[in-house]
Amino acid sequence: MSDKTTSKRTLDAAALRAYRADWEAVAEIEREEQRRATVEQQWQQLNSLLGLAMALGIFEDMQKNNERDAHAVRARWNQLRAKLT
Repeated sequence: MSDKTTSKRTLDAAALRAYRADWEAVAEIEREEQRRATVEQQWQQLNSLLGLAMALGIFEDMQKNNERDAHAVRARWNQLRAKLT
């Protein structure tokens, strides 16, 4: 291997380590912010996410999936009930 290739790999590895360390620091700051958030702030964040999900149509999809899952669970319970009676 040439010195240039080895140098480039070392630089890339060092850059990747620095990049990862930066994002780990960001994640730690975000965790600390979440720990310090009041219930009201957390509630506002949750409402914002729910509003976004509703605006994107994700909420309706989730409701349909929940209804479908609930129907499947009821059907399984009815099968069990029928076998036991």
